Amino acid sequence: MFCKKCGSEISDGTKFCSKCGAPTEENSKPTITVAQNEKSGSAHSAALIGKIAVLIALICFFFTFMSVSCSGQTREISGTDMIFGDKSVTQEVESQAGESSGLFNIFVLLSAVSGIAAVAIKKSGISFKLSGLSAIFLLIFRFSAKSYYKIGGEPLKEWEKNGMDISFGFPLYLAIILFIVGALFIWSSVNENNQGNSFKQLTAKPKPPAIPVNNTPPADTAQETSVEDNSKTE
Repeated sequence: MFCKKCGSEISDGTKFCSKCGAPTEENSKPTITVAQNEKSGSAHSAALIGKIAVLIALICFFFTFMSVSCSGQTREISGTDMIFGDKSVTQEVESQAGESSGLFNIFVLLSAVSGIAAVAIKKSGISFKLSGLSAIFLLIFRFSAKSYYKIGGEPLKEWEKNGMDISFGFPLYLAIILFIVGALFIWSSVNENNQGNSFKQLTAKPKPPAIPVNNTPPADTAQETSVEDNSKTE
C-alpha cells in the first residue's frame, strides 16, 4: 500500500504515513455512529420512565398510608398527614385514648424529600440513589410504625393486643414499588450512558503522529554548499 500524499510505501493496517503523517485510506473511512445514537436515545427514555414512576409514587402520599380502627371507628391517615403532622387527627385520638406522640413521621418526610430531589436533579447517577433511598425510608416506616407511634405512653403494637386494628394501605406499598422501579430504570440509563462513553472512546480517531522537524541539511546539500563557497573564495 502506498501513501496518496507522498507516495511512500506503507504496511497494511497502518493508519498514518510514517513519512508525511497523512491519514491512510483505512483511517479516513467514516465512523459509524448509529449504535451510539440508539444507546443515547434508549438511555434518555429509561431515565424519563424512571422519573415518571417516582413522580407517581409521590402522588401516592396524598392517599391512605395507614388506618387505625377502634370501637367501630376507623381513621385513615395519609402520607401528607404524617409529613405535616395533622393536629386535628392528633387531637381526636387524644380525646378518645389519651396523650399521643402526634402523626409526624421523620421517615415519611425523608422519603418524600428524596423522591422530589430524584425528580428534580438531572444527573441520573444521583437520581437513582435518591429514588432507592425513598423506597428504603418507606420500608423503615412500614416496619417501625407500630413502635414509632404512641398513645397514652404505649406503642401502637400494645394497643393492637387490646383490640385496636392497625393496617397499612395499598398506596404505601404502591409507592415503595414505584420508587424501586424508578431507581432500576434510572440505573439502567446510567449503565447505557457508560457504555455509550466507552463506545466513543473505541471509535475515536487517533491523533496523527508528530512529524519530527530536522533543520540539518542533508549531507549532499552540505557538500555542494561548501564547494560553492570554495569556488567563490578562489
